[in-house]
Amino acid sequence: MNAIPLAAVPQASGPTDCDPAIQTLAGPLRLVRPEDSRSADIQPGHPDAKGSASQGTLHDDGNSQDREIDRLVAMRRQQERRWDEFIVGAHNRFAWTACQMVLERPGQISPLLIHGPHGVGKTHLALGLSQRLKQQQRYRRAIFLTGEQFTIEYTENAKSGGFASFRKKYRDVEVLVIDDVQFCLGKSGTLIELRNTIDMLLRESRQVILVSDRGLHELDGLGNDLHARLSGGMICPIEPMDAQTRRTLLSRLCSQHSLSIAEDVLGWISEQCGSDARVLQGIVLRLVAKHRMLGRELSPEEATSAIGDIVRANRPIVRLHDIEQAVCKAFGLENQKLQTKSKCQSLSQPRMLAMFLARKHTRTALSEIGEYFGNRQHSTVISAQKKVESWIDGKESLQVGNTSMQVPDILRSLEASLQVG
Repeated sequence: MNAIPLAAVPQASGPTDCDPAIQTLAGPLRLVRPEDSRSADIQPGHPDAKGSASQGTLHDDGNSQDREIDRLVAMRRQQERRWDEFIVGAHNRFAWTACQMVLERPGQISPLLIHGPHGVGKTHLALGLSQRLKQQQRYRRAIFLTGEQFTIEYTENAKSGGFASFRKKYRDVEVLVIDDVQFCLGKSGTLIELRNTIDMLLRESRQVILVSDRGLHELDGLGNDLHARLSGGMICPIEPMDAQTRRTLLSRLCSQHSLSIAEDVLGWISEQCGSDARVLQGIVLRLVAKHRMLGRELSPEEATSAIGDIVRANRPIVRLHDIEQAVCKAFGLENQKLQTKSKCQSLSQPRMLAMFLARKHTRTALSEIGEYFGNRQHSTVISAQKKVESWIDGKESLQVGNTSMQVPDILRSLEASLQVG
């Protein structure tokens, strides 16, 4: 399974993060060969007619090749639009800014690690950045591959002894992008080769871009050396899409399909669905099919009815335990500390935030929330909710670890980790 240099052949990237936002393609080019026009002029009975007939299969093959070229050209155009069509929002603005810095100083901010949950646009951004670098800097070779591809090729070359060609392939590049790098975890030989490849590229001031579904501190088994090298670059988290970004993406997808949907329906979908762009694409395709079946514009009731099962299946399910875990992790507390009777400020404030989130994102009764967080009365939960609301209105700050953060920012961070909000 060979990686394809972007400079040579356009990639069939397959489903990638946030791909639904880049489906519009320009019209395909048609390549015409001289022999095609010549054969069209040959009449029956002409001396060349027999030869022309005998070459029918060849011409069919030629047409097939043309169709493949058309497909690859369209894919290249789609690939080149990735950067311009990336939707920037609050959840990914830091990563977008880091990528702009890489464009200004290629090879100086390397390696760049982009991480986040599925469907938030990590691969979209990394591939768009590599293409923009190739265009701006006129790079000769920019390679995109997955961690699985890198591992398989390394294993195959280890068996056949073809390390020279393998190393030349991935070290003689200006830009190397490896998606799903977490696939390499636990494979000691692959990790050593990856570390040596990154070392070589860094010495030559080449740009390395890695994509992962988890942060650097969660990439267990990476090894101290490789961990240190990644720490010396730029680490960029992408959080789950916020409701506004989801709405923007939905509007773009509907526009691409010439589908008119009421604004209140789009708002409802963006509020109810999770943050996976692929799910949003599936919702729009369902609406397109319903529109085609009815042959008219969908009413809000028809639209919500058509996608109700998808929305319900992908609505984030938040449990009290999930909220407790998220809050404890954010404040550096041990698990189940919020369930103790302690009323010290370092525990009471996080506990109030947890109760607030439980009221906002679950249907759990007040009495159950109070019982879960230290067997407290339902009135305590109401009081905690009002207290947090006053913190939000006053933009008050709380101590989170060694830093002070405003309560709205703390809540946004917690909701991102819960993939809600």
